[in-house]
Amino acid sequence: MSSRRKFFTMTIICAFSLTCMIFLKSFNKKNSSFSAKFRLQCVSKRKVGFLKIHKCASSTIQNIFLRHAYLNNINVAVPPEEYNNYLGNPHHFEAKLLKNSPGHYGGFEMFLLHTRWDHQEVSKVLGPNTFYVTILRHPVDLFESLFAYGHLDKFYGGSLVEFIEHLERNNITDVLRMRLNGRYGWNQISWDFGLMPRDFARPKKIKDFIRSVEENFHLVMIAEQIEKSLVILKNSLCWSIEDVTSLKLNERKAGNKEALSKRQRETLEEWLSADMMIYKYFLRRFEEKVSEFDSVYLDQEVEKLKKSQ
Repeated sequence: MSSRRKFFTMTIICAFSLTCMIFLKSFNKKNSSFSAKFRLQCVSKRKVGFLKIHKCASSTIQNIFLRHAYLNNINVAVPPEEYNNYLGNPHHFEAKLLKNSPGHYGGFEMFLLHTRWDHQEVSKVLGPNTFYVTILRHPVDLFESLFAYGHLDKFYGGSLVEFIEHLERNNITDVLRMRLNGRYGWNQISWDFGLMPRDFARPKKIKDFIRSVEENFHLVMIAEQIEKSLVILKNSLCWSIEDVTSLKLNERKAGNKEALSKRQRETLEEWLSADMMIYKYFLRRFEEKVSEFDSVYLDQEVEKLKKSQ
């Protein structure tokens, strides 16, 4: 091959290579720009209102939010000194309860407390563009845990089994409807959500109440599906897996849990009918939300979460 022909061949090769490099650089730039735009569409949320329902793994979820707040300099609503971790009981929460709270004048970005929920009042504290979330647990398991946690055997004057026997004999006295410290007892989910006790046995009122809860809360997680709940939570907030990694808090050993028969559970389900209506509805809604995800993706994210814990 002549030197002139070699020159032309090398020129063509170099021109082709240069064209490829320019194309690749342009492609990468466009692709990078697309990725940046995509990332901008998902902005990490800072403002969260979390209803901490008793005995629903809520301390674990609260801890996740508190850690994220600490690492990201987020202002969290803290109860004034005269209160503990429970605001507004037995009355519904009012924004004025936080007027003496540390950080009040800076504006709160997270509300993570036990309370009797009043959405309008909590909204006054957090303002617009807030993500509202809570977590539920099967009412029978919740009540069994609450019975042990609150030493309700002393309050009601008998064991959980004896309590159920009273229900089975239709011996439902006012004592069984009383709440320990005005806080813990019958239909705990409904109580914490803010439903009035006079409506606990009124299905139409409960259905109307469920609609209002669904309008106000962006996500209702399910404790029995905690890993999937956390994956959906982190996607909803545009957080990472590391952000929702948790340690289980206040968890009892299996041996300390009361083993109830099918009949005993059914008796409690009937007595906790308001909570059962709320739980069943949001369990169904949660399962619908799960079905919207690609199952392979969801399983992979759950495995990542498990490995990070």
